Amino acid sequence: MKTKNVVTKISKWGNGYGVRIPIGVLQAHQLTNGSEVVLIQEHNGVKISPKVSSIADLSLTEIMRDVVPEMIATNKADEFFGAPQGNEVW
Repeated sequence: MKTKNVVTKISKWGNGYGVRIPIGVLQAHQLTNGSEVVLIQEHNGVKISPKVSSIADLSLTEIMRDVVPEMIATNKADEFFGAPQGNEVW
């Protein structure tokens, strides 16, 4: 996914403040109204990430997002996922 910087403003919202996120950014990260996010304080700013409690919260699309056809076509899982660690059968 191509990274795109977006400038937005912090606005007063009730007793707190909110950041308006453009619809394109929400769609790119599969976020909707009411989606829970995590604010991560970093030394140079704040990062907003989707909240994921467990793999059960992810859709198959999200789980497989980084799997590319070459992984399956080459049948060389070790190159992409690492060598088996135990009794896995590849």
